[in-house]
Formats: sequence, C-alpha cells, structure tokens
Amino acid sequence: MLVRAGIILIKYWFSVSDEEQERRFQDRMKDPTKRWKLSPMDLESKRRWAEYSRAKDEMFAVTDIKQAPWYVVNAEKEKCARLNVIRHLLSTIDYKDLTPEHLKLPPLDKTKWVRPPIHEQNFIPARYIHSESSLGRLNGSAVPGFVWHSVPQLFTMSRDGTRRSG
Repeated sequence: MLVRAGIILIKYWFSVSDEEQERRFQDRMKDPTKRWKLSPMDLESKRRWAEYSRAKDEMFAVTDIKQAPWYVVNAEKEKCARLNVIRHLLSTIDYKDLTPEHLKLPPLDKTKWVRPPIHEQNFIPARYIHSESSLGRLNGSAVPGFVWHSVPQLFTMSRDGTRRSG
C-alpha cells in the first residue's frame, strides 16, 4: 500500500550472530558508560530470543516483496554496518549531486577596522588549550593531532566585578 502510493520504502535488518549479541550484552552490563544502552526491553528480548527470531522469520516471509525487499546487513562490526547501509541506501535512490561550486575567498581587508585591545575584552577562563604541533598517539603510532592540556584559571573576578590574575 505504501509503495503503491509512491513512497520509497527501504527496509534494513541488522543481523548479528548469537555470540556477538551476547558479547554486546555482557559489555553493556560491565561498562558503566554503556549501561544506559541496556533497557528492560533488551533483557526481555533476550529471554524471548527464540520467539522473536521465529516472529522475524515469519515477518520476512510475508513482507519481503519485490517492490520493497528486506535488506539484511551483516552487523558484526557496527561502524562498518552503518557505513555499508549508508552507501547502499544512497545507491538505491536517484539524487542530484549538490556539491557546491568552488568558491574563492577574497583577501581580508584589515585597513578598515582595528581590533580593540585584548585587555579590554572579557575572556572566559582558559581551562584547556591545544597544541597543534604536538603529536598525538593513536593505537601506539604517532599521528599528527591535537593534544589538550588542562591549565589553571587565568583570571578570577572579585566581588566588586574587577578582574584579577589568578
């Protein structure tokens, strides 16, 4: 019905092995930063895994039609799966390339304005600075990057509103 109405319907099923799904559940249980991903619904779906799998197979049997097929995505590696879906999705839809034309920046005209003295401006405390020339480390190999440093607060405000070095 949706397809007959002119709607482009593209359906994806992200498929992972039982072992990978179990690894993800265990990872979420152990890692407090990932715990939010584990809901009571997830725990219930784990308990009803066989029922849900059967229901998915039945759904595919009746909804996998030529005009709107199900595309199964190997989702063992989540980032690769997402990129593969994006690439596939874009390949299924006709679209016009909207890459903007090349622009040429005009030179900056510094003759018509003078920046106010820096000491007259209200800067926020610089708690972090980066060093572009430093080398960051990624997986044990040196790569160019930014290194962020925590620095002490540069200025504090007194009760009367005057700024003082800190």
